[in-house]
Parts: sequence; C-alpha cells; structure tokens
Amino acid sequence: MGLPMKLFETFWVRMLLAGVVAAFAVLFVLGAILRYYDERNDRGDDAVTNAFVVDVVDLRERPDLAEAIRRERERYEEPEEKLPQPPPLSERQITGFVQLEYTIEPDGTVSNVRVIGAAPSGVYEERAIAEASRRMHAPVYNDAGEPVARRTTEIIEFSVPASELRSSQ
Repeated sequence: MGLPMKLFETFWVRMLLAGVVAAFAVLFVLGAILRYYDERNDRGDDAVTNAFVVDVVDLRERPDLAEAIRRERERYEEPEEKLPQPPPLSERQITGFVQLEYTIEPDGTVSNVRVIGAAPSGVYEERAIAEASRRMHAPVYNDAGEPVARRTTEIIEFSVPASELRSSQ
C-alpha cells in the first residue's frame, strides 16, 4: 500500500508545480502587455497627446467663411430626393372596387343585385351591377338533387383610365 500512496502524492505535487509555473507565465505575459502600453503612452501615440488647438470663430463675423463651409457641405451631402409629380389627371389610372350581394337563381342567372360597398364611391357601381347581372353561374343542388337559389357576395376590382371614364359619363 505504500507504493500507490507515493504515486498519488507525486501526482499532486507535480500538479501543484505545474499550476505555479502556469501562474508565473500568465503574470509574465500580463507584465509585458502592461509595459508595452505604458511605453506607448510615453511615446505620445495616444490621440489626446496628438491633439491640436482649434480657434473658435463666430460665422456671423466671417460671412466669407460661412459661405465656404456651406459650399463644402453641399459637395458631400446627398441631394434631396425629389418626388416625381403625378401625371395629369387624363393619364392617371383610377382604380377601385365594388362589393356586391346578389341571388343566383336555380337556372344560373343573377337577380336582386345590391351594392354593399365601393371605393371610390359613385364611380364604378353601375358598371359592377351590369357586369354581375350578365353572368351565368353553375346551379347549386340541394340534397334531393334539385337546383336551388342561393345568395352570395363578390368583390369586383376596376382599373380604368380617367379619360375613358369621362367619355362614358
């Protein structure tokens, strides 16, 4: 039992010695880093020691200098983005929608068309009603197999040139 105990003690002694050596190595490296930065500050590499004195000037007293500064700023500033002007009304597209509610009869025709909403109001409603009234739909059948009427809603979207809209009114 004496031999394993000596090996155990030797292991811990070696570990202790390795830890002490590692600690000295870390201290040596830290000391070298601190000396480097201390010497650097002594040489004057720091931005504060290399600063220069600036005179403060009132630009109201020196309009020539104020104008020179304004011109210099304009050279480096990005120009303001100018928004494009909208085209004349006759070239614009007027877009909108109409929401309709109507009945699809058993034979597939449309009846009882009613406007629920529209944007812009008062522009497309008549066209939407005419469009929905001309349509034919497939019939819907009940459980007995007979075609039945049903109520449905639909949104119709529009994009019409303003010139076409004026000529039709």
